[in-house]
Amino acid sequence: MPHREGIRDYLRDIQVHGLVYDWGCGTKPIKNYLKTNDAKFVGIDKLNHVGADIIANLEVKQDFGRYGDFAFCLEVIEHIWDSKTLLENIINHLKIGGVLYFSQPYQYETHKEDDRIRYTHHGLMQLLTEAGFSDITITPTVGDLEHADGFVGSARK
Repeated sequence: MPHREGIRDYLRDIQVHGLVYDWGCGTKPIKNYLKTNDAKFVGIDKLNHVGADIIANLEVKQDFGRYGDFAFCLEVIEHIWDSKTLLENIINHLKIGGVLYFSQPYQYETHKEDDRIRYTHHGLMQLLTEAGFSDITITPTVGDLEHADGFVGSARK
């Protein structure tokens, strides 16, 4: 699956530290792809059986009382009806200067029954900007921005 390989390639040089939130963590595979330096990972997912540290509905306003240095939201946004609330939750749990890393399939197979929404890179840029992020970069996982299998990127609070 070239799209997923593109995500792994993108992540392999990212170094994290401090508190790292993994939104929609699933079984927490993100730790396997990053360079960590005393990072504490907190996985958040709506599913109780995947081993998340916090079970929460990502489409409802959350307050965990802690602010992370980094956030990851990989292959989640396409499963969310209320993307604005998800991004508000993420930015509200980041320190000033904190960084969000995200990914989303685009021209890629439907992979679950709740795989609902695919954003173009323009749509992702607008969602992230409206949520309050800046310094946004969006990169295709395979191909170019107009013909991508999916997108990865980063944004700063």
